[in-house]
Amino acid sequence: MTEWFTTVVLALLAYSYVFYPLTLVLRKRLASEKAPLPSDHPLPPATLLILARNEQSAIEQKLSQVAALDYPELSVMVISDGSDDETATLARNHYSKPHVIEFDTPRGKTIATLEALERVETDLLFFTDAPGVLATNSLHILGTTLVSEGVGCAGGRVFYGDPRTELEAGFGLYQRIARAVRDAEGAGGTATVISGAIHGAWRSVIPTVPGSLSLELAIPLETTLQNKKSVYVAEAICVEESRKTWGSEWKARLRMGMRSWAFLLHLLAYTPGLLGTRYLFHFWSHKGLRWLGGPLCMILFISGELGGLQTLLLLIGGLSVGEKLFGKSRLVSLLIFFFLVNGAYALSLSLFILGKRQPSWKPERPVE
Repeated sequence: MTEWFTTVVLALLAYSYVFYPLTLVLRKRLASEKAPLPSDHPLPPATLLILARNEQSAIEQKLSQVAALDYPELSVMVISDGSDDETATLARNHYSKPHVIEFDTPRGKTIATLEALERVETDLLFFTDAPGVLATNSLHILGTTLVSEGVGCAGGRVFYGDPRTELEAGFGLYQRIARAVRDAEGAGGTATVISGAIHGAWRSVIPTVPGSLSLELAIPLETTLQNKKSVYVAEAICVEESRKTWGSEWKARLRMGMRSWAFLLHLLAYTPGLLGTRYLFHFWSHKGLRWLGGPLCMILFISGELGGLQTLLLLIGGLSVGEKLFGKSRLVSLLIFFFLVNGAYALSLSLFILGKRQPSWKPERPVE
């Protein structure tokens, strides 16, 4: 393998992980371009969809918390996607009386959501997961942004607690970088992804897509195709717990990788002129190059082209085994997390090429 290939791969990774975020944040601070201001128009009726599978330990608390939200006219729908516990029963018996949709067999998040939407009457929709805790004003803030002219969808901010493990420390630092990028992209109305834990959208920008695609990517894409803005609202907060073990994080990243490759294949069906240069620039800088980084790094690693860096990567991987011995080092945690994510994306591409798809989902929760 030639030296130029190694140089190009490392340069692309440096651009996507370092130079692009720094340039984007700096540009946002220097430019006059700002995110759409909240509108003072009355908020329309809306529906909150809560996706749940085997969430009997969380669904009652979630519904009680949702009942305290300050959105003026909010309907609540719980979608139990093939749960084999008491999730649907507990939701039906809750004092807030949400509308419960129960699928006997798992559809996957995307298909379950799209089928449930056929029973929703409002044009404005909010989405969240069962475990997350929404700030009391979170949907009100999202709503005032969504009724602003030209806005099609809006994602909120997911906040994670103080890190207690190496994994949480690495993930937390990674999320700080990701939030800065989303905030800067959203200021220009070109956010390429919205958080599944908290986001809102108008029904018109929710596309009918295969179950292998993530709506968190498909909705901003459809918003772009309709010449509307996709924004990030940092003040709309949902608090969640991060994954606790390297094994659960690996499974999650592998699943994300499978859906990422499916989306990339879907994206190739559109002409550059239809998508526009701004969307393509942000997508490839923020997502595309990072997704490809895993397989490319694996090629370099296996070929031995990385030299001393290869030894460093092996050392980083070994640190995850001795987590308790090394304590909480944010830098080491971030490097371990980087190694894990890229390894998962490399494997997921191989599985995707072999024809494997993973539309189903099964959240992992601590055993009580």
